[in-house]
Amino acid sequence: MKNIVFVCTGNTCRSPMAEGIAKKLAQQKELALNFSSRGTSVYMEEKANPLAKNAAKAYSSDLEEHFSKAFSEKDAEKSEIVLTMTLRHKEYLKEKYPKYKDKIFTIKEYVGEKGDIADPFGKNKEAYEACAKELYDLINKILTNIQE
Repeated sequence: MKNIVFVCTGNTCRSPMAEGIAKKLAQQKELALNFSSRGTSVYMEEKANPLAKNAAKAYSSDLEEHFSKAFSEKDAEKSEIVLTMTLRHKEYLKEKYPKYKDKIFTIKEYVGEKGDIADPFGKNKEAYEACAKELYDLINKILTNIQE
């Protein structure tokens, strides 16, 4: 089974939403894929942001059991694909784990697009909903590419 990990900063907003949405979409498409999420700056376990939980629910994703985790070398080693939310996350991971640099991409880069996923942290409900919608669209493209 292919392991794919989504990475953001605190692992409470973007990457948990991506993980939840990806799990649901893969299940619907009957794809045998394993998804997880991590953060580059996690210092203590935290639950998913309440606004992220609500935004993910629109895509039948439940983040109630999510707790933030820091990205580690073990994550880099066991994953076939590491998808970051921003170019900054990608560059940080490639510098910290150069041995695994060939499997680290931004989520947009992986589907042939440019740019970052804006961080909704500290913003309103609409920012979280827009982020979840953008992740949903990108993950659909990723799963289509994996199927082909």
